Amino acid sequence: IQFHSATLSTTVNAPALRHGQTMRVAARLRRDRSATRSDAYLVLQLPGGQLLSWTQAGLVPGLVPLVRNFVPVDFDGEVVALPIPAGAPPGVYKWLSALTEAGTLNLLTGLSERVVQIVP
Repeated sequence: IQFHSATLSTTVNAPALRHGQTMRVAARLRRDRSATRSDAYLVLQLPGGQLLSWTQAGLVPGLVPLVRNFVPVDFDGEVVALPIPAGAPPGVYKWLSALTEAGTLNLLTGLSERVVQIVP
């Protein structure tokens, strides 16, 4: 796989959170000179393996881009503020992020992974 020099990475506000606290995810996007049209994905993997994509409408099942068909620009900021509901199962949650070629799942960047544990 030939990755572009554009990068997308995420950070989380804490390695462990409890019910009632807020999970915050920040993204850092760095553009490159290629101006390749891209899709940006921000996906939450639940403890059982189910994948939920963060979109303008919130979390939705499956792989759905947060932003579609755009030329990456430099960005640093919070993209998710998700209160942990009382019924959320404890366990390890993973935020996965990457850029793909627009309209495909062909990776343009490496996969960024951040782990958050929900503790009782």
